[in-house]
Amino acid sequence: MIRLLEERDAGLLERLCQDSPFGCRILSGIRAYGWRRPFLRVWSDGQALFSLQDDCMTLCGTPEDPQETAAFLHMAGAAVCTGKTEELQGLPFPTVETGVIVKREAQGDFAPPQPLPLPPVRRLYAVLKKAESPRFPVPEFEPFYLDVNHRLRHQAAAAVCLPEEACALAGAVCEREMLLTAVAVSPEMRRRGLGSRCVQQLLHAYPGRTVWALRGENENQEFYARLGFATAGTWRQCRVLQTEEEKEQTDESSLF
Repeated sequence: MIRLLEERDAGLLERLCQDSPFGCRILSGIRAYGWRRPFLRVWSDGQALFSLQDDCMTLCGTPEDPQETAAFLHMAGAAVCTGKTEELQGLPFPTVETGVIVKREAQGDFAPPQPLPLPPVRRLYAVLKKAESPRFPVPEFEPFYLDVNHRLRHQAAAAVCLPEEACALAGAVCEREMLLTAVAVSPEMRRRGLGSRCVQQLLHAYPGRTVWALRGENENQEFYARLGFATAGTWRQCRVLQTEEEKEQTDESSLF
């Protein structure tokens, strides 16, 4: 049975979030916003976690009952659901996007984070917009500003923004893990090592942490490899709210 988690379930949450980029995302959300925000809720069936922020569901773990999970995602109002490819198996939803999970194992001794200058979120956003492309979409400014600014102030995210118009954003930061969510360099400033420098500054500021990133298919392999990341699986995003055509295709595929 899938049930809504409360603050008393913090131990279960932390246990199920371990060693997963999606667990890091879920845990950092609770770290930033707490348990009582209507736009951020977390459920569990005892072996998987489901975290809904606005209309985006994050899955961490293999659901106990895929059929129950599919019905729950509809009931919860999720538009999309993202997680590890193997953990989304059995869910009857069309794929929106797929990619590769990369992981940099913790190196050196764990230590408290070193302070980073808090970058102006408007400047961070401006760099991301300059680097925007069909494969690198940037959200609308207002929700991005409100969420990232809040997370940065509550140490649930970290960012580096260089004057040369390059940035790196770890949109999810936990005690011993972090998820790198964006690295961007203005087109005219590329191939100067600025993206790597931004990431290295983040790594230096958070010693002894495992660092994750979700890259696109066949994208940025060499960039992450040079920084010490290795392939750790694949991820998938599926659309829960479907068009009529997608519903017909799903119904037909379920017949075979």
